[in-house]
Amino acid sequence: MKGKQVKIPTTTEQIETMGGIIDIVSDYNNGINAIGYSYYYYANVMYKNDNLKYLAVNGIKPEYSTIQDGSYPLLSAYYIVTRKGETNKNVAKLKDAMLSSRGQKVATEAGYVPIG
Repeated sequence: MKGKQVKIPTTTEQIETMGGIIDIVSDYNNGINAIGYSYYYYANVMYKNDNLKYLAVNGIKPEYSTIQDGSYPLLSAYYIVTRKGETNKNVAKLKDAMLSSRGQKVATEAGYVPIG
């Protein structure tokens, strides 16, 4: 924003759910250039509202393929983190299951973007 100050919200509300956040963001109007954002998975799968518009960046729309191949530039990375020297064999089994083709298929069926 190159030194511009964030405007103070005109109202404050306590929101209980992610859906409530998206409702408030989508209804918020602080001017012609106002913008709100959420995770693609949540907005596209869990919330699914025909009034939401997805923002293309440099002409690239957020879609499963552009998120997966990294061409859509606004991404959040997720990691599997384990303790060094972990001896619980189930931890490795879970990690292997999540990264397997079956695990990636389950992630896709659940609406997540699988590993590319």
